[in-house]
Amino acid sequence: PAIPCDPLTCILPKCRCAGTDTPGGLTKDNTPQIVMFTMDDGITQNNFQLYQDLFSGLINFNGCPAKATFFLSGDNTDYSLVKILQTQGHEIGDHSVTHRFPVNWWIQNSYSDLEFEVINQRKAIEEMVGVTTRGWRTPFLASTENVFSVLADNNFLYDSSLDSYPGLWEIPLVPWQCNATEEIFGTMIDECKDPGDEESVYEMIMRNFRLHYEDNKQPFPIFGHSSWFDNAPYKKSDLIRFMNEVVKFNDVFFVSAQDAVQWTQSPIGLDRNPFSCPQ
Repeated sequence: PAIPCDPLTCILPKCRCAGTDTPGGLTKDNTPQIVMFTMDDGITQNNFQLYQDLFSGLINFNGCPAKATFFLSGDNTDYSLVKILQTQGHEIGDHSVTHRFPVNWWIQNSYSDLEFEVINQRKAIEEMVGVTTRGWRTPFLASTENVFSVLADNNFLYDSSLDSYPGLWEIPLVPWQCNATEEIFGTMIDECKDPGDEESVYEMIMRNFRLHYEDNKQPFPIFGHSSWFDNAPYKKSDLIRFMNEVVKFNDVFFVSAQDAVQWTQSPIGLDRNPFSCPQ
């Protein structure tokens, strides 16, 4: 069983117990609403154009460009396109060399085999993109003790899968409410079946945002895969509509997963201009 977190010893900036309270004791009115958009797997010409369409000209209220995180696997990836995304300010995370099947491979394999997947992909990103990734998401979310040990031993800052581990920050996959009657939930947006029409998709996204924004401003995750957009063009237009609407709020910030972790380590209220950038 998991060891209970002790808030007396788990203290920022090194540690924080999971909870609904705001880091740093900020009031709700002084807390930025973080929005994290993350996509998994390879970068191809098709999904690269999708990401350009989503983020082109999208500016946070403070004048800084909106950011996303791309958890990159080495299979089927055009690194010249990854470099463009990184140059635009987006974060490149590690998602393994091969993203191999079956799922059980990730659960049952040895430390050394998993280390190959984690570290060789990090090296590929360093060589081809010029950045050292600090974040990881396990393929199929199939994390084990061995995966976490590899990450902790190699100075990763955070994981974003389904569990937590001492020495690593965890970005949880908060379930989405896929329908208004709260009967269906999905760990990622692509686990929510298509509601079937343009307005319903927009309402689903906005409803889930409000569950965070109108509560305690917990970070709002939009996590998934580009394949979710493939079968209905209005999904992209609905997401763009949502993004363009909420980015007008003076307390909403589209930031990378690493930015979100670093803000949690050292919380800055709205009165001190969080997530600022050179103007």
